[in-house]
Amino acid sequence: MPNIEAYDTEVYPINPSSSEAVFGYEFVDSVQETDADLAFCCVPGPFD
Repeated sequence: MPNIEAYDTEVYPINPSSSEAVFGYEFVDSVQETDADLAFCCVPGPFD
């Protein structure tokens, strides 16, 4: 996610379970609340 800061457009992190922010971008509850053209799905990797 750190390299998303270089992306030159709006960023909408989606997380219905949070009202906070990530890298300065506030979470929204649903992709339907955005005008996004492209979506990235991010999941955590396995913990060793």
